[in-house]
Amino acid sequence: MPSVTRNGSNGASNGQEDHGILTSCPSCPTPLKYSGSLDYLPYFEITPIIGREYPTVKVTDILKAPNAEQQIRDFAIIISERGVVFFRDQYDLNIADQKKFCDLVGTLSGRPEENGLHVHPIYRDPGNLTLPDGTTDENIYVINSEAQKKIYKTMGNRIATEPRDLAREWHSDSTFETVPSDFSFLKMEETPPHGGDTLWCSGYEIYDRISPSFRSYLETLTATCAQPVFKSAAQAGGYEVMSPRGSPLNVGDAFAPHHPVVRTNRVTGWKSIFAGAGLHVTRIDGLYSHEDQMIREYILRQVTRSHDCIARMKWTKNAAAVWNNSCVWHAATPDTHLVEGNRVGVRASSIGEVPYLDPKSTDFNDCKECCDADYTISRSQRGDGATRWLDEPTVHFGNIAPSNQLQISATERNRIQKEHEAICFEMEAAGILQEYPCVVVRGICDYADSHKNKGW
Repeated sequence: MPSVTRNGSNGASNGQEDHGILTSCPSCPTPLKYSGSLDYLPYFEITPIIGREYPTVKVTDILKAPNAEQQIRDFAIIISERGVVFFRDQYDLNIADQKKFCDLVGTLSGRPEENGLHVHPIYRDPGNLTLPDGTTDENIYVINSEAQKKIYKTMGNRIATEPRDLAREWHSDSTFETVPSDFSFLKMEETPPHGGDTLWCSGYEIYDRISPSFRSYLETLTATCAQPVFKSAAQAGGYEVMSPRGSPLNVGDAFAPHHPVVRTNRVTGWKSIFAGAGLHVTRIDGLYSHEDQMIREYILRQVTRSHDCIARMKWTKNAAAVWNNSCVWHAATPDTHLVEGNRVGVRASSIGEVPYLDPKSTDFNDCKECCDADYTISRSQRGDGATRWLDEPTVHFGNIAPSNQLQISATERNRIQKEHEAICFEMEAAGILQEYPCVVVRGICDYADSHKNKGW
């Protein structure tokens, strides 16, 4: 049986609703905990906020590992925390293994058991693009820049009179479905010499940059997410859209569900802006038109003014990316028409759960798991009237972790502390020890027993 039942156009859980938004998903677990099974793999972060690349990982090796399920589950956690993960040189990864990995990432991270991989609605279309080997697969969406160029040439009314608003390209996969995608896995089979980069933006961070009072209001809103082109294409082609499409709830040809503007990521338990902006978001429900436009423009403005929330992938042949649609938007850079060469990619998407907002979910930058009030030290405990020249200084001796960026994640801080037995982070002298033998002596400027503040 489905883990949610139909209620209007979106479905309802066995639990409660608030403002018409589900507050739980019965089949979803509590936030998952990373087990450490991937600690042996080298990686680097794309930015402090979003993205990670594993330069040496072969997805096929992960699938064959004795503890494959544990590693894939941990990958689901890392992908959900970092938003998107990149791999290079996946030359031995075939369609079957790509689908298997994508399916397992969803299954092992608590996806409702009745759901599977998404089926493209117009898979029956005679113009449906084939895979590089000439076959087709209902679970694989093919991206082909040369085919897109031909399509655009047939559309005479698309003569540009002014520059395109590329902010409108941001989207999450399958938001036009009642049950949208959780994870997507894109592998690039062919690339032009340059161009065609893809960008991802953190919905977690965008949420955190909105004022608390406005966040509270956004949490009461839903949005209509529509894609009418599928129905019109099927009618013009004389065929029916595919049903079901990865979930018993993804049926029919309405393609106009109502999703929460703010949702909970089931894997992390963190809040993210979801249906507040994007290609398929047609309007915020229950608002006047100018209010709807104002909110969607505001969220898009947050995206376009916050380039530190964005990870960019410079594609190479056989590179791959896996991302969590619950917490990131993505957009391809539409510039391949300016260069010779084709951009061909194959994408599989897992179908997750009906989007919900758990009132117990937390912010991306919330560190309740790492900030225990029992460890807080009140500086006044050093004695009334104590001054620095009267204090007896304490010398701490131990490993110093050099860092080339500000360490703002309490979770990552604790991981590094445990792995390297580090007592602190050092930024100003980072890298000097590798070039010049010395002893770094530093005074402590920021204590780590509370949130960063100038009162220290």
